[in-house]
Amino acid sequence: QGQVPSLKPEFFQETVDPNEVCGLGLVFKADQTGALFVATIVQDGPAWVSGKIRRGDVLYEVDGVNVYRQPASSCAPLL
Repeated sequence: QGQVPSLKPEFFQETVDPNEVCGLGLVFKADQTGALFVATIVQDGPAWVSGKIRRGDVLYEVDGVNVYRQPASSCAPLL
C-alpha cells in the first residue's frame, strides 16, 4: 500500500462535484491553451493514495496515447 501524502489544503478539496471526478479520484480543468491539468485530488481516491500526482500536473499522455490539449471528452474514456 502506498504512503499517504500530507493533507495540505492545496492538495485536495473536501467537497467535489461527483460528476467532475474521473475514476482515479481526479478533477481536471482546462487552462487557457486547452491543456488539462489536475485541479483537485480527491482524498482517499486512487491518485491520492499513490502520492504520485500533484495538483497542477498537466495531462500529456494516457497509456501511450497523446492527449495533450485534447478535449476532456476525448480523454475521459482513456482514464
